[in-house]
Amino acid sequence: MKKRLGLIFLAIALMTTLLLSSCSLRKPEKKQISSLVMTHLDELNDLVFHRGEEFTDETNDIHIEYYELQNLAVFQCGAEGVGPDGIYYGFYHTEEDQPFAQETITLQKDGDGFSWHQDDPGNMWYYTEKIAPHWYYYAYAT
Repeated sequence: MKKRLGLIFLAIALMTTLLLSSCSLRKPEKKQISSLVMTHLDELNDLVFHRGEEFTDETNDIHIEYYELQNLAVFQCGAEGVGPDGIYYGFYHTEEDQPFAQETITLQKDGDGFSWHQDDPGNMWYYTEKIAPHWYYYAYAT
């Protein structure tokens, strides 16, 4: 009986792991984030227009931060590490439909997107890529 319960628990744990999608505590892939945005594009546009505070799909509760001065809504989807060794992933909406970067950095064209790398010494970097009109993927290291 204990063995059977253990197998059932293992099966449930495996199924739960397989059902987790892009915006979880693990490292989300760029294509997963892009797919999430494209799948929910109308809903996300409406949410940003009405300044909603949370987005929920089948498996994710995503807190949204608004930066009114920059006309920016940021959705953080996941992270690796913490503090000074952290890498963060997500997507954002910008009214200007231009890649967003803080005023103190200059983005350079990088493949399909834009990036910035900290001059030595340091390991900070930022990458952003357009998903759809006004919607961009981002990843950065602190």
